[in-house]
Amino acid sequence: MKRMQKQVLTGGNIRLMVFVLLGMGGAVGFDRAIAQGEKPAVVVNGEIITEQDFFERLQRLRGQDFLNANNQLRGESAGQIILNAMITERLTLQAAAKAKVALSDADTAAELANLKRQPQVVAGLTGHVFTEEMLKYDIRVQAARFKLATIGVKVSPEEVEKYYKAHLATYTIPERWGLSLIRTSNPDSLSKIDTDLKAGKSFADTARLYSEDAATKDKGGDLGVIAVNDTRLAPALRDAVRPLKVGAVTPAVKLEQEASDGKPKSVVWIRLLVTSKEPETVRPFNDLKYGLQRLALIEKAGGYPAGDQRVAEFRSQSNIKINIPGYDNLAVGK
Repeated sequence: MKRMQKQVLTGGNIRLMVFVLLGMGGAVGFDRAIAQGEKPAVVVNGEIITEQDFFERLQRLRGQDFLNANNQLRGESAGQIILNAMITERLTLQAAAKAKVALSDADTAAELANLKRQPQVVAGLTGHVFTEEMLKYDIRVQAARFKLATIGVKVSPEEVEKYYKAHLATYTIPERWGLSLIRTSNPDSLSKIDTDLKAGKSFADTARLYSEDAATKDKGGDLGVIAVNDTRLAPALRDAVRPLKVGAVTPAVKLEQEASDGKPKSVVWIRLLVTSKEPETVRPFNDLKYGLQRLALIEKAGGYPAGDQRVAEFRSQSNIKINIPGYDNLAVGK
């Protein structure tokens, strides 16, 4: 959850994974649950988390759920992790309602509509990875946590613009190059490659004939489009490509590659064809204003701890009844 917060706040750009990771389900009223014969696992201020809710969430548990905010392995059992998260979610929603900052049904529907414009969300819904109810539930939880953290905090237009300028690198799309590759470790192939290219043979055909790169050889050396700052692009190759125009080919660039098991370094020669160049672009402020306002707001509030503290205080005053043996400590929480 904590690692996804910034994405959630960007105004609907990359929020899918928080839903998929948690697979959240809605809460059930006590009377309705009893009437339907659903056995309560936990009752949080009269609101039930059923055993069925609990087991369904356990089935969606992923490896990263066992890691804490510092990427260290957590000591709790899977059941404790999930049930404590579910209790905290209910308390967060209840605390937001008490503070009169809960997301309205209309705003929840609007957020859901925005999410459903994303191809990944549509694929998740049609593939039954998650449901609309799960998405709506997580929208409400995320909004409640954000609003509890930012109660009483406001940002001016000038502060939002200042935040944008301070984080400009985040909204900058680096220069991108379309590249094709010929790689060989055979010195004798270098002159043959030069001869064929000078004779007018296409780079693609030359790559198919001489390249030793298994991933691109059959595609005529096509590497696709690569960002200029992509770590897979060796500095020497980056320097060779930078001054070239589209359609130009680099000289043979000699690279030494580390070998394993104490073996000597291997040497390869690489030629790159520049198939396209896209300049660096910066996403305009006006296109990002909604997400920027939220990010500036949460930064000014000092992050989520203020909201989490409100939930912790609310939890200490709440009536939490655990009906599953061995989980009694969750009534107090962590």
